[in-house]
Amino acid sequence: MRTIKCLSMGLFIAILMAMVTIEACAKKVNDDPAVQAIGVLISSAGLQKIPRVLTAFGHMEAMQQVDLTFSVDGRLTQILAHSGQRVEKGQEVMELDDASDLALLRSLQAKLDVQRSTYLRMVELEKYGGVSAQDIELHKAAYVAAQADVQQQQALIAEKKVFAPFTGVLGIFQYDVGAYVSHGTAVVHLVQQAPLNALYSVPSTYKSQVEIGQTVEVVSNVYPNKIFSGIVNFISPEVNANSGTVTLQAKVDNPDYLLSPGMFVSVTQVLDPNRQLLMVPDVALMTDVSGQYVFKISANQVVKTYVTVGLITQSMAEITSGLNVGDRVVTAGQQKLSDGSFIKILNPQLPAPSKSNALPAVSSNAGKVAAVAQS
Repeated sequence: MRTIKCLSMGLFIAILMAMVTIEACAKKVNDDPAVQAIGVLISSAGLQKIPRVLTAFGHMEAMQQVDLTFSVDGRLTQILAHSGQRVEKGQEVMELDDASDLALLRSLQAKLDVQRSTYLRMVELEKYGGVSAQDIELHKAAYVAAQADVQQQQALIAEKKVFAPFTGVLGIFQYDVGAYVSHGTAVVHLVQQAPLNALYSVPSTYKSQVEIGQTVEVVSNVYPNKIFSGIVNFISPEVNANSGTVTLQAKVDNPDYLLSPGMFVSVTQVLDPNRQLLMVPDVALMTDVSGQYVFKISANQVVKTYVTVGLITQSMAEITSGLNVGDRVVTAGQQKLSDGSFIKILNPQLPAPSKSNALPAVSSNAGKVAAVAQS
């Protein structure tokens, strides 16, 4: 019996010692930071070139447009183009009846030929003393007068033809062949379609920042995925007293004739193409009651760091305070972190932060405000 009790006591002590050993090992494991480390993905804060832009709404205008008219009265005999047709500069569009004018021109041309021959004969006879200087002058005056009559009639006939003063698209003809048209009456409207002007207004607070020659991007809801380029070519010298805005105009290439005068567009004007901003991926940002913060890497731990956020674009966020170039921040796995947590970096081969990477400018149709400056 004593032997059995001794064995039982020894077994109890052995089990107790094993439990203490296991507990100590477990505590050691739990206290090891390498075991507690949380796997995360990280990125670096770096300077990136993001142009400073101004976005506004406006509309397209034709650089040239005119009503085609005759400067004389007459009956419309020919329409050499059709409504909606694109005509080239110098192309004949229409003409009035000129049959009687051509007949008169032939008569005047015949008289001119007679006066020329007579004058030249008088000049030849003068060499032999056959005519006086006075006779020569009289025949010369008659010859010059005949020339003037022909030129005047030719000008009258030319006024009965209308040519396109520039390349453009015709509107609807208001008269048909056979109609009598008075001088100055608009027969058809001609509109230039390329290039066009984009007309828009911006708050007067930006007047000192806009300049002739700055680039613009134009987007229309009709072609939401197409960007048209342009150059600022006019800045109004006056500020609209009612709206507090300044009117600008940009010449926009329209090589495919997609844009049309009167079309509403969104205009993005580049104010500073070389602006450098400190950027981090926007997924690194976290928010609590005190504001926005990131987990900055310090050795194998993280530091909860509050930051001031500026522009957010293209999945990147500008940091105006709280970080420096080259600081590393957690971009994935931060939900499990707290200030001072140990981490294991899952993407250790992180590229060095770039100081010249350029992000595209903020999309010109981003935001639905009359004028928004990205600052």
